[in-house]
Amino acid sequence: MAFIDEIKHALRDGLRSEAQKYELLDWKDRPQTALAYSKENQEVLMLWLVDRDVDALSGDEYLEIAKSINRRMSAFVSPNQKIGSLCVWGGKTQGPVHVYKFKVHNAPGLA
Repeated sequence: MAFIDEIKHALRDGLRSEAQKYELLDWKDRPQTALAYSKENQEVLMLWLVDRDVDALSGDEYLEIAKSINRRMSAFVSPNQKIGSLCVWGGKTQGPVHVYKFKVHNAPGLA
C-alpha cells in the first residue's frame, strides 16, 4: 500500500483540488507506475515513482506507453507534453514522481 499512498500524495501535490477529478486505474505495464484518469479533463496521467537520478522518457518510450494505455483503456490517447521535458511532483516519503500527460481523444463514455 505504500506505493499507492505515494502516488495519491503526488497527485494531490501536483493538482491540488483538481486531484479529486482523477481516478486511479489498475495498470501493471511498467514497474512503479500508476495511471490517473480524468474523464472531465479528458486526460490520463502516468505517475512513475523513480529514483532521484532518472532521465525523462525518450520519444519512443513515450509513444510505447501511449500504445499501452490505448490497449488498457480501449481508447485513443496521445502524448500531451513536450518530449524530454520533466514534470516532477513530490512523493510522501519516496520519490520524486515523474508525471507524463496524455490527451484522451476518445474513450468509452466520452462525447
